[in-house]
Amino acid sequence: MNEMLATKDLQKVMSVYDDSDDLMVVGSDSGEVFVGRERVQAFMKMIVSMPFVFSFELEPAVIRHDGNIAWVVTDDIMVLTSPNGKITKLPYRITAVMVKKDTGWKWKMFTGSVPRGE
Repeated sequence: MNEMLATKDLQKVMSVYDDSDDLMVVGSDSGEVFVGRERVQAFMKMIVSMPFVFSFELEPAVIRHDGNIAWVVTDDIMVLTSPNGKITKLPYRITAVMVKKDTGWKWKMFTGSVPRGE
């Protein structure tokens, strides 16, 4: 995902997602619930057009699978890098469901959250 986000190329970013219309992305801010490829693509277009690059410092994930379905949970660091090199880091939790296709594993459902003191 980091490589795709760094390109700021919408089609490359969307290539990691499943093609189906029941695709879902839930962001960490209120109102960020996107169902269907068109809505997810519109959200990703907004993400790649921002004046900074999103990336993640990934920690070891819990990954389980059953056949062609896998689920992932990981507590990471979201990194925002501005054009002048300023870096902002925030804790970021990712939960996801992935499906195995002929072309490899694709994101089917992605949820991101900013954990507060637990």
